[in-house]
Amino acid sequence: MPIIIKMLFKNFSNLSILALLVCLLFNSYYVIQTHASSVIAMPLEVTSTKGLPLEAIIKQGNSVHISAEIQLGKNYEIEDMHQTISSLPSKVQAWTNPNMLSNEINIKHIENTTITILVDSETQTGNYTLAIMGSGTIKDLVTGNYLQLNNNTLGTIHLTIQPNPSKIRMNVGTPEMHQENFCAKDPHGFTMCNSLVTYEEFSLTVYSKNTVDMKLNASIVPTGSWLRIIPQQIVANSNGSSAKIIMSGIEKPPLVNPLVTNVMTIQAASTNGDMVTSFLPIVKTQNLTILNFPAPIELAGEIGPNINSTNYGVFGVVYDPHYNSTSLPVNLSVLGLIKKDNIIPLPSWLDVNISKPSFDLNATQPYYFMITVNTPSAPAGNYTVAIKENIGEKQFIKNMRITLASPVFMGSISDNKIQNENTADPLSSLPHMPSNIMSPLMQFKSGISVKDITCKKDFTLILKSEDNFPACVKPKDVTNLVQRGWAKLL
Repeated sequence: MPIIIKMLFKNFSNLSILALLVCLLFNSYYVIQTHASSVIAMPLEVTSTKGLPLEAIIKQGNSVHISAEIQLGKNYEIEDMHQTISSLPSKVQAWTNPNMLSNEINIKHIENTTITILVDSETQTGNYTLAIMGSGTIKDLVTGNYLQLNNNTLGTIHLTIQPNPSKIRMNVGTPEMHQENFCAKDPHGFTMCNSLVTYEEFSLTVYSKNTVDMKLNASIVPTGSWLRIIPQQIVANSNGSSAKIIMSGIEKPPLVNPLVTNVMTIQAASTNGDMVTSFLPIVKTQNLTILNFPAPIELAGEIGPNINSTNYGVFGVVYDPHYNSTSLPVNLSVLGLIKKDNIIPLPSWLDVNISKPSFDLNATQPYYFMITVNTPSAPAGNYTVAIKENIGEKQFIKNMRITLASPVFMGSISDNKIQNENTADPLSSLPHMPSNIMSPLMQFKSGISVKDITCKKDFTLILKSEDNFPACVKPKDVTNLVQRGWAKLL
């Protein structure tokens, strides 16, 4: 230190040296205080149900569920907390269930959880330490301060992966997503679109030290979804033999939510009894009709609820034939509205359009189509539309449900009511729209013709020159607006 100070005196004034020393001392004090304040005892901890460290011993190609406890300090309260598991080796997946803490932990200061660990056959053997991480907010009930966690370690899992004496290896690749945009345009020219993953495709490669016949299988998928391994039988060798997994109506989630995630098992088994396993988390996305032969396409769910607007439904189908067939022709058409077991023509307030009414279903190729429903000035209620389906050489009629809610008006309705709003048969006539409630623009967007738009008392209807939208103005302003080119009369 004397040498440093002597050198400083040669280059700086006494005042400069004093200021420098003060800064050094202050910074040293600040660093010490910062490090001291960052050492905080974690009031949240994950352990085994016996209070011991968490451990798991798993063979390649197996899974395990571990019971654990999350303990919260007595003087703390959870505002929100989300758990994840990190430091995972390749081909290992793990999560906690539940992954969000409930209010129960604030009452009992302890909550049970289950840790799921999936180990593929491709995983390297050895010893690993997995970290249970927490992100969220904890309140100190004594001081009133909040502790913000951002992927802080709540506990660890000592994982030992043991070898599975198999001569087969299997690798499932990352998903290739096939997406399609579905767009609908309402009567006023507004377009709304929805992007949908129609199906996912995974590469699958099987390796064997010896040339051997293999059969590829997957566990059962949820109802309304479809998965196929193509081909299901291969001859594996040391260079690797390839297949692919195609699935629709389900997809691999980017993040696992235990409430909606299922685990699918992919297995490759040889004729001599050797077997390897991979695990694939999946979530249900879209209902899909699976046709093994000519049969009706289910129009599941319902379109709505909405009124005076445009809605649409997207429906999926895949042809997975039991017999040798490469394609199946499909033609769809709208028959009308079902009323008391009869099919009647669509009323003026209901328009139903099928985006691609005719198409060919190619074997094992998922296909999605859109049905758009326009409901200008429609009465609220539940309706059923009949759709004719020509599938191959057979013909079917399927029902599609539409739910229309009551319109929302600006202001009070007072004594004006929509006719037939509570009648038993809303199809008998169209509703009367209370013109003193909705603005002219709302009337226009609801499907009312411009010439039929009604203004409030003592107001005159005009069209704005810039967009041809209707507006109601005071009579004394009409001439001035028209002369300036801002408006025009009907």
